[in-house]
Amino acid sequence: TGRGSVDMKGPLAGSIDAFLRLCKTRTWTVPPALLITGDEEANGFVGIKTFLDKPHPEILFCINGEPTNLHIGSHLYGVIGYRVIRAGNVGHSAFPEKNLLIEDALPLLNAVKKFLHAARAVSEKKFGITRGVLTIVHSGEKDNQLPSELLVSWNIRTVKTHTLYQ
Repeated sequence: TGRGSVDMKGPLAGSIDAFLRLCKTRTWTVPPALLITGDEEANGFVGIKTFLDKPHPEILFCINGEPTNLHIGSHLYGVIGYRVIRAGNVGHSAFPEKNLLIEDALPLLNAVKKFLHAARAVSEKKFGITRGVLTIVHSGEKDNQLPSELLVSWNIRTVKTHTLYQ
């Protein structure tokens, strides 16, 4: 129970239970293996990439608890994340130059809002609706200072293949 229990922790518990039951069903010529990574939660995908880059047994069958776009499966429903970082000129708000980073980013924010609205309209009978949200807008440290950088991040939980959203 708790935050994220249906996102990662619930499927992980179910995967461990299924794996243990699978191991008990028969004698295996190639023993089953369980690979657990927190890649999707960390936006790094280092665990699975490291596994795939190193010598490993042939993968005969794979269940992915939270699929991504790493082309392991044939129907890739999961998460698409976007991050935009823009550079600006540090300055004092009393003497603004032409590069008003945050104000210039308003069209970007409106485009993200439009994209998320369209993405949330996508539904699939088996999976429900696409979920999407703007997750980070960060820039500046002081009220009277023009920032040197703007970070905007958003993601969608997809119910159709990623190509539809891209």
